[in-house]
Amino acid sequence: MPESDARVTAPQDPANLNDGRSLAYTRSDAYIVISPNCDFVPEPHVGLVQVYMCTDFRYGVHDPIQWPQIFSDDFEYLCAIRRRSPVYERRYSKIWDSPRDDVDFDHLPGIIFKNLGLLSKTWFAPLNQLVDDLAAEVQDFSRDADVHVLHLRRTMLDARDRILHFPSTFRDVCVQLRTVQRYWLMGRAYLDYARLTARTDFDSPMAADTRLMGTFVTHPAALQRLHRAGIPVWHIRPNVQLDDIVVDAVVVTEEPGLVSEPLERGGAPIYSGLVGTALFDAAKVVVALPLPSTQGKGMLKAVLTGVGAVMYHVRGRDKFLDPVHDWMPKRLRAWDVAMTSVDRSGPAKRQDALWGYWTPEPALLLGPQTIERTRRYLLNWLRIRTAWVYLLAFPDSGVTRVPPQWWRDFLNGDVEGTTSRDDTRKAKRLEQVRAVFKVAFDTLEYVPNPRDPVDWFGYRITEPPPSMCSFIVWEVHELGFRYELLALDRILVPCRNDASGESAREQLLSRIFPDHDLYYIRNLPHKPLGLSAELPHSRVHYLEAFRQVLLRWPLCPQAIHAADPLALTTPASCIEDLEVALTSFYVQTFFAYSGRAPIVPHALPEFHGVWPGRQ
Repeated sequence: MPESDARVTAPQDPANLNDGRSLAYTRSDAYIVISPNCDFVPEPHVGLVQVYMCTDFRYGVHDPIQWPQIFSDDFEYLCAIRRRSPVYERRYSKIWDSPRDDVDFDHLPGIIFKNLGLLSKTWFAPLNQLVDDLAAEVQDFSRDADVHVLHLRRTMLDARDRILHFPSTFRDVCVQLRTVQRYWLMGRAYLDYARLTARTDFDSPMAADTRLMGTFVTHPAALQRLHRAGIPVWHIRPNVQLDDIVVDAVVVTEEPGLVSEPLERGGAPIYSGLVGTALFDAAKVVVALPLPSTQGKGMLKAVLTGVGAVMYHVRGRDKFLDPVHDWMPKRLRAWDVAMTSVDRSGPAKRQDALWGYWTPEPALLLGPQTIERTRRYLLNWLRIRTAWVYLLAFPDSGVTRVPPQWWRDFLNGDVEGTTSRDDTRKAKRLEQVRAVFKVAFDTLEYVPNPRDPVDWFGYRITEPPPSMCSFIVWEVHELGFRYELLALDRILVPCRNDASGESAREQLLSRIFPDHDLYYIRNLPHKPLGLSAELPHSRVHYLEAFRQVLLRWPLCPQAIHAADPLALTTPASCIEDLEVALTSFYVQTFFAYSGRAPIVPHALPEFHGVWPGRQ
């Protein structure tokens, strides 16, 4: 640990902390620091600062998980963050470790971009266990009553689940990993701080636990409380005339392993301002997956009340009806009622005002006239699927502006790349791919090999067997519903770029789905779950979560507001009646804003036949 010797002066103890131990002090032109319970003094950072994400995806010396900061009443528990130290790292080394791209990152085979993959489960296993242990401890501590620590827990678990199940680039995996590590440290600190400050015996201060980060305080009352809890604390005061008593002290200027080089040279800081609470808010770094802004506004009231005499124009196939196909999953009863009874008597939107699709329209995948061509569509979708879901996280990706013809051309053709500049169809398709994916990928990464098997839920597929095809279409319905629901909720309940509001939205909507799978499907279920569960009482918790989302929307029907919360004691007939009310309101509202039919959940197909062996 880099250190410097300092001549420091001992004045009268301002906090009356006369416990017989030596005091250490340091001074500068602007302040003095008084440490009542440590034999070292970190260099404090005060005033105006600029904070950047560094090359290790942390925030350098201004990061509260890496260096003591000014005490904040809103984040008081951060003083109990565990320091990086040799003793600490023996048990919790993964809290500070970083994976290596060429060793600890598993690239996925068979997809169109070679730089997507998942963090090695072997490397992540020790941290995964720490996350599970802390999550259980937090749950026991809070008993669902302490909202703040439950938020820390939920954010940690969500980031962990993305690492395990959401394929990303190595850089994004590292950002998610830092979120897991950061929120583990914050959750651990919350519990430790609560335990240390719960003491009632203030006559005997605890020895300072130098494993903890500690904090700088300006108020004597906070100094007393933290000192007696055994938390390293340093009292900052304006510089004053000191006595002539001089002692030696160690001034710690830098934590071992602390990285300060900005990730992007010349980039804008993530925070510029005074140290304190605002800095803590900026450095929390809840890594969300933003969606593109949804185009289109609607006259909701007019459509819901049936105002207007112009009939809804069906453009080609009626998309409120599923096409007849052996591989089209069956629509769930309540959603079928909602889709077939939607009021379409209002004026039709202009073609350029209709919403596009976040995922390919499921019926498009089943549009070819031959089984061979349909299977080719499905296989090419699986090759692009991982990159496409990753692309949805980028606000400027423009995925909803991709026309159906692009999907038809891409899904029907082979997907290998080419550097040819000729006017062949393959070269044109490559240019189209580049145009769509350039916001998220370097086109040098576009090197798919159509002969490689593609991974889908652990199955290695070179050609999907007929028994698997309906399951692939089922997942496309599930993904489409999730992203459309999220986009509509962002319009109806705007957060105005409020990061905490977006995090709360994500947690609220994720409760609708098994395993909180809002952005992806974590596992292919072996039986119907969530909104598609066969028994009403098996759907009740997910339907109530859906109701809680819709209650926030304008013009939510009184019948939904007045209904008692759905529970296991609710009669099955009441569950089903309210389910129809919920699905009908959702479908009508989506149509009012988008001008088109929504993608809605379908029943999980029945399994027949044998699938390729799993990895």
